[in-house]
Amino acid sequence: MVFLFIYLVFFVFALLVVTAPLTVPALGLYLSKKAGLNSRVALAVITALTVALLAWPISGLYVLSEQCEIPTLTRARAEKLGPIDTLLIGDGIGRWWQDQSLDIERQVSEGRFGLVQANTGKRKGVSEAELRSRYRITIEAPHEGGFLSRYLASGKILIEERSTGDLVASVQEPAWGGGMAGTFIAAVAEKNPFYAHSRYLSCGYTGKDIGVFRGNSESRRQFYQSADHNLVEQVFIIARDK
Repeated sequence: MVFLFIYLVFFVFALLVVTAPLTVPALGLYLSKKAGLNSRVALAVITALTVALLAWPISGLYVLSEQCEIPTLTRARAEKLGPIDTLLIGDGIGRWWQDQSLDIERQVSEGRFGLVQANTGKRKGVSEAELRSRYRITIEAPHEGGFLSRYLASGKILIEERSTGDLVASVQEPAWGGGMAGTFIAAVAEKNPFYAHSRYLSCGYTGKDIGVFRGNSESRRQFYQSADHNLVEQVFIIARDK
């Protein structure tokens, strides 16, 4: 019952957020008429509200689109690292989709880790002492700005050597969202305006097309799966390929 109530609250709020481009100008028109303004002034008010609502995301996404072709990969060394057969993934608030060419290790909780075997997909628990990975990949979601802050940001993928903590490669992914924009994006993408993921639109790392940052839809999964695989191929020598 409590879950149903929370879901209804999320749904109603998401509906209000998604319909805001229509309801806010309509409310402005209604209040203008209530205030006794003539039709021309009321029309000017609703036009101004509509232009303001549309100009803000359009201008932000235009600036984002100009960054989609900027090279994103920075490497400490030109040569590939490895050979490796395992990677430790620290997802952060992002998502790393399973790479079929490597065994993937992930931290499950304090001192507990999980291993997903390549190709077979078999899972098992391992201790920190049993970890085989030499390198750790961490996904950092774009920084969640203040409610009325500037919305251009960037996500990151950091590749570090586990034994030393040295950064060996990194990827910047231009993004736009967070704050009020993030609430709208999450409401549309996940039907939940309070969803922790999917609060930004991004491009560059997965190609020129703008889409939800590490989105959970099938198409975004495929884009990121391909991009993550390409990143691994660019940075590492895969042991089983030798």
